[in-house]
Amino acid sequence: MEEHDPDLPLIEAIAAGNRDALGQLYARHGLHLLNYLIREIGERSTAEDALQVVMLAVWNGARRFRRESMTRTWLFAIARHQASKARRKLRHPMLPIDETHMADGSESPVEPLDDALTQLNAIEREALELVFYQGCTLPDAAEHLKIPLKSAPHS
Repeated sequence: MEEHDPDLPLIEAIAAGNRDALGQLYARHGLHLLNYLIREIGERSTAEDALQVVMLAVWNGARRFRRESMTRTWLFAIARHQASKARRKLRHPMLPIDETHMADGSESPVEPLDDALTQLNAIEREALELVFYQGCTLPDAAEHLKIPLKSAPHS
């Protein structure tokens, strides 16, 4: 990147585990990101939650920042991804599951899911966590796990 990125030292410090640097980055960009997220999502509380996910993604992804864009551009790309996920959740709200009183007397749907997760190997579980809980893209997850993108790990 030829342009000077004033936030690059903060990203490097975050990559080294410096929490104060994350706070400084948040102080510089947090309000702008929040305003963007509110505008994109349309609901302040959901936008605030999304902002926290953005900052967690920055903390977890700083070591993989490729410097192909300005830090601010990277932050807004993460925010755009989180806004998209939040909008999908708002359109399809999760219904609470009453595990103790299933209407048809069957077992809780959570139990088979827990069983299925325990059957995955460590790489498969970590891949799911990176993509579904940490908001990584598939290429970023593959890079983090050091596996080919088209690889399908088997037990």
